[in-house]
Amino acid sequence: MAGLAAMPPGPELAAVLATIDRDRLNGNELVEVVKATHRQISHHQGELLSSVWASAFCPPGPDDGPPVRTDGPDEYAAEEVGWALVLTRRAAGHLFGTAYTMTERLPAVGAALNAGLIDLPRAEVLGDETGALSEPDARAVVDQILPDAPGLTIGQLRARLRRLVITIDPEAAARRQKESVKGRYLDHGLDFEGTARLGGRHLPPDRAAAAAARIDDLARAAKQAGDPRTLQELRADLFLDILNGERVERGATGGGVEIIVPLDMLIGLSSSRARSRGGGRSSPRSPARSWPGRTATRGGSASTTTPAA
Repeated sequence: MAGLAAMPPGPELAAVLATIDRDRLNGNELVEVVKATHRQISHHQGELLSSVWASAFCPPGPDDGPPVRTDGPDEYAAEEVGWALVLTRRAAGHLFGTAYTMTERLPAVGAALNAGLIDLPRAEVLGDETGALSEPDARAVVDQILPDAPGLTIGQLRARLRRLVITIDPEAAARRQKESVKGRYLDHGLDFEGTARLGGRHLPPDRAAAAAARIDDLARAAKQAGDPRTLQELRADLFLDILNGERVERGATGGGVEIIVPLDMLIGLSSSRARSRGGGRSSPRSPARSWPGRTATRGGSASTTTPAA
């Protein structure tokens, strides 16, 4: 175990880790093994991204033929790697976007990942949060924050990056948000428990906040009228009822409540209040990566959290 903490990632560290018997180590030694393994994983992820990007300039040919290099990324490079790794088109595009960022746009971040100084989540945050900047400005931000990145949590790193980006280019955040809204979509699918998820992504922040506040107002009115469900359950049920075009109504049994919502309020044409039978009134609140040849917008999506029950 001597010297493991200072050993850089690579073939030598991989060989040492392969011979370790964890059953013979104490807690302190196991933590050093965890850290060393984490460095090695980051190194391999950096190598993976380098290989992915290199493959974009070497389209597949005969198995026994010589390599053919192109001046720019091959049109079908992402599809080829996606097929090889059994990835969706979205996942393959994300992989190539990250590979481009780490090798071409922000090589210092790729080098830090390959050296095991940062992990992939931190590398992606560095790429995402500087995505709206010009390449020189993005590299300038990275140069400022990269030495501190290993000691920051993801949240701390993201917050510091956003402050730096605004300092360098005050309009960058607005541009990123404008581009991200163009990629808005509805996310619907099954969870592993057999339940479902339903929500919008990359939504305009003001409209998302207003919608969440409106549902929260209706849920709280129902709760005040004696509905036995939790606020979280009420918010979810009202969300589905409204989208399904159902009358938002609960019988009196068990302290239920009937919420009467004007149609023009639901579709945003009016600020009139929802009325609840057996309860108070609800008033709406004021809304408080790419690589050459391809475009993929990441980051800048709206996220609204309603108050916890």
